[in-house]
Amino acid sequence: MILRISTVALLCVPIATWALAKPIRVLAPSLAGVSCITDAICTDVPSRGREARDLYDEAVRFIELKVGPIDSPPRRVVFCQSEVCAQSFGIGRSSANTLPFGIVYGPRAWIPTMSDTN
Repeated sequence: MILRISTVALLCVPIATWALAKPIRVLAPSLAGVSCITDAICTDVPSRGREARDLYDEAVRFIELKVGPIDSPPRRVVFCQSEVCAQSFGIGRSSANTLPFGIVYGPRAWIPTMSDTN
C-alpha cells in the first residue's frame, strides 16, 4: 500500500510542477502553445520569428556593449505577442522576466533596445 501511494505521488510531482510552476514551462515552450524558431528563440506568433530573432541579436549586442562579452547567452528566450502567452509563463504584469531557465518577453517588450544608445 505504501509503495503504491509513493509511486502515485512520484508520478504526480512532474504534473503538479508543470501546472503550478509556470516559469518551468520555458523548458518546453511548445507545451504552452509556443513555437521555437531556433534552439534559443521561441514565439507564440511564428510569422514574427524574424523580428524576434532581430530583437534577440540586438539585446545580446546591447549587453556586450554595456557590460562586456557574454560567456553563455540565455538558453531560451520566449517572445509572447499575446497576454495569454505571457501569463502562461507566469510573468504577471511585467513586460519581461528573467526566469531560472530563460527569459520571457511579454507583448509590451517587443521594442528595440539600442535605438537610442550611443
